[in-house]
Amino acid sequence: MSSAATGRIRLAGVRVRPRVCVALVLVGVCAVALGGEREPVLLAIGIWGIAAVGLGLVLGFAGQISLCQATFVGIGAYSYGILTTKLGVPPVAALLCGAVAAGALAALVSPILRIRGYYLAIATIVFSLLASALAVSGIGVPGGSSGLSGIPYIGIGGLRLEAPREYAALALALLAAFAVGAHLRYGRGRRWRAIQSIRHDESLAEGMGLNVVGVKRELFTVSGAAAGLAGGILGAAFGFVAPSQFAFGESFTLALAVFIGGSLSLWGAVLGVVLLEVSGPLLGDAGSLHGLLVGAAALLTVRLAPHGWIRRREEDAHATAPPPPPARRETAPATAPVTAIGRRAGGASLTTAGLCRSFGSLHAVRDVDLRIEPGTVVGLIGPNGAGKTTLLNLIAGEVRASKGAVRLDGRDVTGLSAYRRARLGLVRTYQQSRIITGLSVIENIQLGIDASVAAGAAVPRGDRLALAAAAAADAGAGHLLAKPTGSLTFGERRLVELARLLVSARRLALLDEPFSGLSRSEGEALCQVVRTLRARGTTVVLVEHAIPFVLSLADELVVLDQGRLMAAGRPDEVIRLESVRESYLGSLPEREVS
Repeated sequence: MSSAATGRIRLAGVRVRPRVCVALVLVGVCAVALGGEREPVLLAIGIWGIAAVGLGLVLGFAGQISLCQATFVGIGAYSYGILTTKLGVPPVAALLCGAVAAGALAALVSPILRIRGYYLAIATIVFSLLASALAVSGIGVPGGSSGLSGIPYIGIGGLRLEAPREYAALALALLAAFAVGAHLRYGRGRRWRAIQSIRHDESLAEGMGLNVVGVKRELFTVSGAAAGLAGGILGAAFGFVAPSQFAFGESFTLALAVFIGGSLSLWGAVLGVVLLEVSGPLLGDAGSLHGLLVGAAALLTVRLAPHGWIRRREEDAHATAPPPPPARRETAPATAPVTAIGRRAGGASLTTAGLCRSFGSLHAVRDVDLRIEPGTVVGLIGPNGAGKTTLLNLIAGEVRASKGAVRLDGRDVTGLSAYRRARLGLVRTYQQSRIITGLSVIENIQLGIDASVAAGAAVPRGDRLALAAAAAADAGAGHLLAKPTGSLTFGERRLVELARLLVSARRLALLDEPFSGLSRSEGEALCQVVRTLRARGTTVVLVEHAIPFVLSLADELVVLDQGRLMAAGRPDEVIRLESVRESYLGSLPEREVS
């Protein structure tokens, strides 16, 4: 494909996007214009760039509003200063200890990531202000508001870094290494899909078997450690640290850098720091206008580039991805591997004993006792408000039971979280179709494979794309692989969701009104998916109002009414019960029942 067709320019034999070329030119022009101030600015870019890339993992990738990054820079700086001046620790060891200390503190405060949105932002602001107040007061930190001076340079044997350009080179080298390493670990493949699912839909991510809190904690810890490393370099380069260098305003500026440069690209975070650090010296005597310029840049970004000026390829394509090459499917057909994974998984038995859930005075589920055998398809029907979805939520672990127990294969899972139950082989769909619009269709389907990997299944990395493509074809979504996720209809989103479920090869599937909103052809595709699951031995619980579909698929029918179990048994027997017809089926048109 030509460079013109891909929207890229060849530079030294490498295809580069036009906006990247423009960014490189601007950086070059600014570097020349800075003249004698070049080295201090490059040093600042290196130091704060490391902190910004770390923040990009949390704020950009995972979408968690963290406004305390400069605090961790301060932890690293003060740790380096105290260890070298007070305890005589060698500079290199002190530098590493500062990064470890900042990372450890980040891990210690990471439980705040259990809260979300503006509440998380407020919590991180409070943490930043509290740390700043403690530093100024001198509690546990020498120097108080006057800071700590006499911090030694970094030296290894006979090599001693003293000049600003030497620290600039060190900081920029570490920035490049950290950005590349972070991208390789978190910016692609299974981890990238996991982080994006958390960013867009935490409950879905947990239902797929992801330890949401654990992933957030890892990103926050890595982010804090990176900031601590940057702080150690800052302390060594200037020989002095003070609380004012790490105040809340610096954290806010770092967040602006990530936002302006590109929240979903670590290189965007670097670009944001470059723009903010270079603009000050370029203004010269008009430096007082720097804040105004930054504000204008932020407003311009909101208006013209809401996700920043450097965007990922997936964003440019509106989360599209080309289908796997035909040669791959011909040489390595995926149907057999998918079926094999399903056979390894088998089906799970499900038992509920005296299961209850109350919301205040409302009893949504009352003393429900179920016994579902492995490999069966059970239809769960009842009038609106009968408690069907609440029962699924209780089984999946998304809602805690007020009383009673849930057992999978005889194991009591009542106290387990949703992600732990998912790793035992449970998967579900929701009434509202839920896919990740920040991922392509094929990546959404691959989330199901990722869930199997998290649950311990061995899926070779090279086979995952072919497996996902085969599942899409089996679910009737093969024609959607190259379509933008944002343009999918409700029915198409449901098919993608079913393909994800199919490829996950779980042992127990909970389907919550999957036929809702589907066309006839899409409904037939769904029926085939359920039959495929049954053929693999997967246990299926199907909540649905489309009675003909339920009767054609179910081995057993369960009826709920006002949270209680009304009837259970063979579908042809249950459907003829007078109590069932009076409470539920009598309200449906005859054609819906027959």
